[in-house]
Amino acid sequence: MRSTRTTFIIMLFVVLAASGAYVWWYSTVQAASSQASSLLTQISNETQTKDRVAQARQALADLESQEQAVNNYFVGQSDVVPFIEKLTGIGTSLGTTVAVSSVAANSDSDTPTLTMILTVTGSFDHVMRTVGAIENAPYDLTITSLTLNSTGKNSWNASLGIVVGSGSPPATTTPATSP
Repeated sequence: MRSTRTTFIIMLFVVLAASGAYVWWYSTVQAASSQASSLLTQISNETQTKDRVAQARQALADLESQEQAVNNYFVGQSDVVPFIEKLTGIGTSLGTTVAVSSVAANSDSDTPTLTMILTVTGSFDHVMRTVGAIENAPYDLTITSLTLNSTGKNSWNASLGIVVGSGSPPATTTPATSP
């Protein structure tokens, strides 16, 4: 009987040791699982942050190209002479002479402008085509006055007052991207 009792006690210790080892192993696996879950959450958060940053950078790049496209419609302070040369070039290509009578900068408003008075000389058809080409030039341009006079047989003068945006308009909205 002693050997049965000894065997029982030994088996009881083996079972208790195995149970203890199992509990220790289970808690170790749970801790590792919890740590892995925490790391996965951190990785997911970092990935989302990285994606938002990439989207913000792309939106900024798109915005910069759009800003450049919008700025092309305005005549900067340093671009007045090339702008005047373009206007005279339009006249030359359409068979007229374009002369600049005056240029004045107006920076009192929110959007700075240039006020110009041009004189276009040539035949009636050519003068009107030149006025139309200037009016439809790819700039923030408004014709404020137009006076047309005949100076002789088949010779006309047009005095043209224009206002050209010389700076980009103030930003009214910001892009809806969150970093």
